[in-house]
Amino acid sequence: MFAQEGFLKFPKAVLIDAPTQAGKTRKCFQVMEEKMKTMSGRTLCLYISQANSCSGAAQVKQRASHYQAFANYDIYLAVDKSDSIHSHMVIGYWNSRNTSKMLDIVTESHWDNIIIVQDECDSGNLRGVKDRLCFIRAVDRKSKRSNIIVIFVTATIGNLSKSILRIARDNSKKFSTGVVHDIVNKQVVEHQFAEPSDNYVGASWFVDKKENKNNKDVWRKLEFENRPKTMCKEEHDKIKETAVIKQINSLSSDAKELTLIVTSTRTADHARISNKVTRCGYNVIVEVNNAMGREFKVHYLSDGMDLDTWNIPFNHINAMADKGELSEIREGGKRFKTGIDSKDDLTMPHILQAALFMNTLAEKRICDNTSQLEYIKLKAISACMNRPKDFPTTSRVALVAGHMAGRGITFQNPAIDFTCTSFCFTDTNDTITRGASNTQRFGRACGMLEDVFARPGRQPVLIATKGIVEAAVANEKIVIEKAKQIPNGTMMCLKDLITDAEWKRIMKEVVKENIVEVEGEIDNVNIAKIKKWMSITNNSVISKMIKFLYTADRSVSINEFKTGLKYTKSDDQFLNNIKNGGSNNSQNGQIWIVSKDTIQINENIKNYITKNITISK
Repeated sequence: MFAQEGFLKFPKAVLIDAPTQAGKTRKCFQVMEEKMKTMSGRTLCLYISQANSCSGAAQVKQRASHYQAFANYDIYLAVDKSDSIHSHMVIGYWNSRNTSKMLDIVTESHWDNIIIVQDECDSGNLRGVKDRLCFIRAVDRKSKRSNIIVIFVTATIGNLSKSILRIARDNSKKFSTGVVHDIVNKQVVEHQFAEPSDNYVGASWFVDKKENKNNKDVWRKLEFENRPKTMCKEEHDKIKETAVIKQINSLSSDAKELTLIVTSTRTADHARISNKVTRCGYNVIVEVNNAMGREFKVHYLSDGMDLDTWNIPFNHINAMADKGELSEIREGGKRFKTGIDSKDDLTMPHILQAALFMNTLAEKRICDNTSQLEYIKLKAISACMNRPKDFPTTSRVALVAGHMAGRGITFQNPAIDFTCTSFCFTDTNDTITRGASNTQRFGRACGMLEDVFARPGRQPVLIATKGIVEAAVANEKIVIEKAKQIPNGTMMCLKDLITDAEWKRIMKEVVKENIVEVEGEIDNVNIAKIKKWMSITNNSVISKMIKFLYTADRSVSINEFKTGLKYTKSDDQFLNNIKNGGSNNSQNGQIWIVSKDTIQINENIKNYITKNITISK
């Protein structure tokens, strides 16, 4: 089951899963560090990010450089050259040229250990999974004396499990022996779930809040008629686009500060949508449609209302960073270290924030919500932008994205206050992937964002079709459910992870939950809301409060209540949350009973939950 005698017993593979943008990469590096501590000899790490994304590979390299485990490693991209004989970490996006380079490195020298990371491992559906397994097989054949561990990383385990099952049933001769055969057919994969932080916003966050009286516009359903058989695709695209533009145009001025629009992967569509968006109250439109390069095209309306174009100079900024020209900045007669010693210290959100909002009226807000080091970094990047002088001082930005809004790429960064105020997503026809494509597209709205979204005027508006929301919620729900069923460290078989029956059940539940039905009230508490609050994927404050009181099954003190919830905000905010569910006339009705310094769940609500809702263990 394990590698040659003399090595410690490692699993053949590890599956790292979590909802989208919930910290899978961080978990991956933690797992790698843990395994590497017990390895001896020379180790080669082959980290394969999502297909056709230089940006994704660069982001991984930037993150890897901050981990102590790789302090003595040569970390480089597959396109770079290295003559080092030390331990390596080679990072490349998924394509034949990069994997060929990696195989050359495997055969050029003996490696005692080889760690293969397959990030976004189910990308490309069945064909993509097969090709990735073929790469693992090739490494296995070329390194017979090496201890090999494969790490699979994904947020869409339903699609991965379905593909692995299909491959196992096909019983291909390619995978009849070796490490791949074991991974496909045996219980040799260790499960590792990346637990999202309390600050995490996932797909369910938007769904759960949409019925809140104060947040009724969190999710605006994007609806248009299905395409009749007699209608050509181009004509239907126009109908769909009209619905999109109408919804975007209806957003408030605050919601238009930064809007991410993902409706198509075709560059021609982006140019057309960009042109229409300029008539919807936006004065800056960025076409983010190239996964290979990052010379993003910016259309902006100058103060004189003339439409001009400017390209964000990514390559120029990267070159300056590699030369050390951005390592320091002079401010107020003093020199400050920026933390930018190479292009690996730059991220896409940093460059977009510096390009679009620094030196505008938004800069004060950025300064107030950003650490001094991050703010200095933004100042340094902004200083070398050479942005046009007639660029708007009050930016209302639309990011029109295509392939770049797919798997793995991080658009938002709350640490520098670069978060969207609205999103617009349409779904694709991807039923064969169990909603994987839609989930990944929706994932650009997710992340450690709740604190930022809770700020006054910063709660985002989601414009999205029902299909994309349901796919994203279903994948989030199934991955959390499996985390409870298969605790970290448990060995499992990938092909048995999610059956067709399980997936159909999850989709049925999600579709039912997302249909708003008038089911009546109990003490002015909406029954449909109770069901949503008790959902295992619901991590809102009110959901945690109800679940805590229901589980406690007794009266608790206010202090015990706050401590049990691990509530970290002010006492006034906590008491306000209690007030919102404390009487028939409160915002949510009488969910609980408050008496002096104690609180307990409303007995009528408790009885309804016990009789009608299955509580997950």
